Amino acid sequence: MKKCLTILTMTVLSSFVFAGSSKGEVQRNIKRGGWDVVWGVTIDEKEYIKFGLSAYSGNPWVYFSNYLDRNIDHFARNLRGVGKRALKDLIIRSFKSRGAKMRIGRIEVKAGIATYRRWKRVVYDEPRTRKVKRWINKRWGWWTWTVQVYTARVTKRIPLPNHHQPYVAFRIR
Repeated sequence: MKKCLTILTMTVLSSFVFAGSSKGEVQRNIKRGGWDVVWGVTIDEKEYIKFGLSAYSGNPWVYFSNYLDRNIDHFARNLRGVGKRALKDLIIRSFKSRGAKMRIGRIEVKAGIATYRRWKRVVYDEPRTRKVKRWINKRWGWWTWTVQVYTARVTKRIPLPNHHQPYVAFRIR
């Protein structure tokens, strides 16, 4: 029993955690082709909690309206000279067309939601057993099979909830 507790303690103490995300790769793919991108407010754990609380209170549309207003304000600050009403109409049209490109004169605009896969990589020592020969009496050649406890270094990738981020991309043709 004491040996099992020692191994369990070693396992907990020897674990290392590394976080990973596909955010950089996704953003590079969206920018590919000469697009200038304005990113909105990221939907992360804080936003999930806000939505959960508004759904629990019985009015989830308040959250969506607030979230849309925050993103419109964020986009309007970064896209000077574009009216909020025109920007809101353009974003809604682009989302309804599922990210299709809209052309206004020489300017192409697309809007969408980037999804970032996230994970944690955990490295730890896992206790294992194996069957080994043990000599009882080497002089007479007596032996038996016994169980040996050892540890093996294991790496696992644990998925985390995805993060999402709306964006508006534009380029001049």
